[in-house]
Amino acid sequence: MNFTNPVIVYDGESGLDAGQIQAFLKHHDVESEVVVGHSEGDTLFGGSAGPMPSPQIWVEEASFAAARVLVEEFEQMAIEQRKLDQARAADADPISVECEKCEKVTVFPAVLFGTVQVCPKCQSFVDVGEDDAFDDWQIDGEEM
Repeated sequence: MNFTNPVIVYDGESGLDAGQIQAFLKHHDVESEVVVGHSEGDTLFGGSAGPMPSPQIWVEEASFAAARVLVEEFEQMAIEQRKLDQARAADADPISVECEKCEKVTVFPAVLFGTVQVCPKCQSFVDVGEDDAFDDWQIDGEEM
């Protein structure tokens, strides 16, 4: 960490949230660093590592007040976006999904769009809803 007087401005639940907040801070010219700590007892394989450590965002102490306002703004925007997503899902039609393995059709509520669920018949994973944004992905001219 390259800060003279580093302080924690965010102690989060997921690395994804921390990464998004860090990008938001950078967009507003606030330098920050995401740090995820690990205790000495953590292991990668063959044992329980205990609870996963939460990511933290550190900033220079002089930037703390501005960074805290931006973090709160980001969190409020995230809450509002979740409310909008839930409202849209509540009004949307249920999603029918055919399992690729056993061909059973299962109906899921629209709020589960974009998630992976378990087929109730064969226990295989099924994708709920189609994500057309990935349909035309190509690498070196070959569709993926």
